[in-house]
Amino acid sequence: MPSNDTRMSLLAAPLTAALMGTVWLYRFPDKIEHEWKKLRDIYRGKTGSKANLPYAGLLTVLRASGATSATLNPTSKSKPPQFLALSKKLPGAHLRAAVALWEQALLQTPAEEISLAYSSDLADLFASVEPEHVMVWDHVRLGPHAVDADGWVWDAASSNLASLVAKTDVSVDGRTIALRPDTENNVMVWDTEHLWSNNWLDARPAKDKKHDSPKGASDESQEPEEWKVRRHYAALRVEVAMKSLHSLPVPLVVMTPRVSRLSNQINGARTAWWAPSSPTKPLLCLNLGGKGKYTHLEHTSRLALDAWVRLMDEPVFPRGPGETEFLPVSAMDLSGEPRGFRALIPFSKSFPLGKGVGLHTVAALAEHLSEVTGQELVRGRQVAKVLSVAARKTEYGRDATLLDDVDLQDIMAAAGCSKLRVLALYEHQEMRTEPPPEWWTR
Repeated sequence: MPSNDTRMSLLAAPLTAALMGTVWLYRFPDKIEHEWKKLRDIYRGKTGSKANLPYAGLLTVLRASGATSATLNPTSKSKPPQFLALSKKLPGAHLRAAVALWEQALLQTPAEEISLAYSSDLADLFASVEPEHVMVWDHVRLGPHAVDADGWVWDAASSNLASLVAKTDVSVDGRTIALRPDTENNVMVWDTEHLWSNNWLDARPAKDKKHDSPKGASDESQEPEEWKVRRHYAALRVEVAMKSLHSLPVPLVVMTPRVSRLSNQINGARTAWWAPSSPTKPLLCLNLGGKGKYTHLEHTSRLALDAWVRLMDEPVFPRGPGETEFLPVSAMDLSGEPRGFRALIPFSKSFPLGKGVGLHTVAALAEHLSEVTGQELVRGRQVAKVLSVAARKTEYGRDATLLDDVDLQDIMAAAGCSKLRVLALYEHQEMRTEPPPEWWTR
């Protein structure tokens, strides 16, 4: 938060080896490459697709069922995955069951034929690997001006940090609020009592309410229209991630808070969350596709749920009599108080709740981050910035704001530079030999 006009604390803190945590590496034997390619060929034969295998579905199953991060590396068409990185060690039987169920869903096995006893060489290889326990920090490449690492390192560290942030409740405005992680390294406010809510009647200014009353109406209160009193809800969602900033020699944990406006219908939504019955399990972050009444679960999310409902023996969408669809019509209606399945409004032009989380919430998150990490927050200092063309004031072509004599070195350092290259423009050829102006020699 601002300490004066030019300095502020950011929702970021430096990371240490202990904060980044550990990860379990499952290094597959060389023969797994043949099993990946064989599965991909069967998948393409059944679907007619030429795309790569949808690994994201399998990773969602592992994250949701094991409350862990999960990353396969690499995942290109030419190089199938050679190892799996998990932030929590899972039993071999769990890995085998998850892979076998995902493989059957991938190959469009009829629902009544899907079984945990399914014969899968790929699943057997997953279960046979003894993982290696390593520190995430050991796989970060530290440099004098930046930090770099492979993709799985960022995901594993971000998952560990999200779990750390969600482990302790955050205090906002005298209330203690629990944060629940999801499968994409976000933490969310899920308890209905702590959601933001409002309706259009209360959100509009008092003078507009007065203008709504018809002329000649009595002072007696009239029944407002239904849309004016219908409650709308929004949740605090915070992205937690390990990031690298130029000129900083250590990685940072960065929190990005957002207001997630919840939809009262699934039509047109692109992102949704499902809460398992167990509060210790992360929220399943799902992707949706299609338009209007044709909105449906995206392919990888459908594969993940197909495997997850059987692995956890827990139905996702309650079905009414006669409903056989995986996403039944009754699940489309999200009106009323939010329940276990919630969809995000993709683009809301008008909503009775603002887009900003508020100053008090940001201050509470900053204090929470400092407490759980035991680190002081990163502080930034304002330096001169490039103004718009219309607002710039120059003297003999010199921008007195940008090229400030005292702070020029700090401006260059903030831009990640150590040298300044000056491009001198001239109108006529003979001007090239003219002496520089007085300010140039200072």
